[in-house]
This record gives sequence, structure tokens and C-alpha cells, in this order.
Amino acid sequence: MNGNIILNREMLNHWTYTHDMEFFRAWVSLIFLVNYSVGKAIKGHSIIEVDVGSIFTSERILIEKLGLTRKRLKRFLNLLQSDNMIEIESSKKGTKITIVNYENFTN
Repeated sequence: MNGNIILNREMLNHWTYTHDMEFFRAWVSLIFLVNYSVGKAIKGHSIIEVDVGSIFTSERILIEKLGLTRKRLKRFLNLLQSDNMIEIESSKKGTKITIVNYENFTN
């Protein structure tokens, strides 16, 4: 698997594009940020394995990387989760975000 992603033109009809271009940019950025191969993250004194299509991160890092305010980031992630586009697992060490059907964005 390589680091390329595929964006289908049908995304132009998706709510992330038609509702708010900032959300569309953040969605595409999130697709780029997740692992395209199995990786590891160091959090505190632990090593965490991070699967393909997932990222282990924090709210602060996502705000910086996606260019959203804290309030807009929470709204954006809640919308993605309610539309079954992502799964979120939170812990004291951080947050794991997994893009559902990530394989649809790769070849």
C-alpha cells in the first residue's frame, strides 16, 4: 500500500463539500493524516499500535493540523461520527480516530 489517496468526484455532492468548505478541507486533511500503513505512537510511557486508516492524536494537534477552532473541531468530529464516517475512541492518553471504509480512499 502506498501513501496515495483517491478522491471520487461524488465527494462534490457530499455534505462536507456542500455545507461548509472548511469542513471539506478538514475531511480531506484527516484522510491524509491517518496511517496508510500500521504504525506506532508513543504516549507517555506506552507504545500504542495504530492501524491503517487510524490516527492517535489529541484535540490540540487536530486543531493545529485541521485549522479549526475547538468548537468547530468538536462539531466537525461529531458530524463525521454521526454519519458513520469515523469512529472515535478516547482515553487519558489521547484519542484514536479511525476512518470507516478507509480502503475506499486507497488503491
